[in-house]
Amino acid sequence: MSSIQHLPRAVAAAGSPLLASRHDANRAEDGAAWKPVVDKVADRSSETWISHLFAEVGSPLTVARNGELYAEDQLVESVYRVESGVIRTCKILNDGRRQIDGFYVAGDIVGLEMRDRHAYYAEALTRTTVRAVRLRTLRSRMEMGGGMSCALWEMTARELHRSQEHNLLLGRRSAQERVACFLLSMANRLADPRAADKGAPVIDLPMSRQDMADYLGLTIETVSRTFTQLEATGIIALSSARKVQLCNRAALLDMHG
Repeated sequence: MSSIQHLPRAVAAAGSPLLASRHDANRAEDGAAWKPVVDKVADRSSETWISHLFAEVGSPLTVARNGELYAEDQLVESVYRVESGVIRTCKILNDGRRQIDGFYVAGDIVGLEMRDRHAYYAEALTRTTVRAVRLRTLRSRMEMGGGMSCALWEMTARELHRSQEHNLLLGRRSAQERVACFLLSMANRLADPRAADKGAPVIDLPMSRQDMADYLGLTIETVSRTFTQLEATGIIALSSARKVQLCNRAALLDMHG
């Protein structure tokens, strides 16, 4: 992340609209002041800065199930922090197929863009609440210094890591590998903590099989068949279509590689 121009379109955007000047960019790149941590959840101080900012100046917004948060190619005016529910970012390809780029759950930041317009459209999987902060407010807070600039760059680094992981997932050859990676990722973000002491995380998936297929680059038939295979071998258990228990995490990790 030595230069904002090297970031992928889906994430680098965070730098372009937010950095008000070359001086700000140089300050943000100062390795002595900040080192990104992308292989785990952002450190507590960064999360606290972001949480406080959105709580203080963010405007609450509720999006109905399947409602649109923003449109593709819409001018970027705000960024959003998910408070509850799930947001998916999508694009309709030239052949009519839908591609899902990501799922954003409580605590995630959505709407950071490389250009001045959104590359994907964003809509709610379930009834979702977010807090919206205007870009000009973010710029002014960054110029004030303190931990805000570092915290925003930390979040940008985490989004870059998410984008890279998705690209790696799509590069995996088998459907089982892709589904295993997806389930492990969702377990880290959505697992029911009440099952932690049993050693078998339970995930209440908010997305449909079609959503998973559009995210994993598979057909819905392949996703459904893979779930059936994993259940038949005892790797997962399905108490309903969307409630998944990871019975053999080690086997999933072996598929993950």
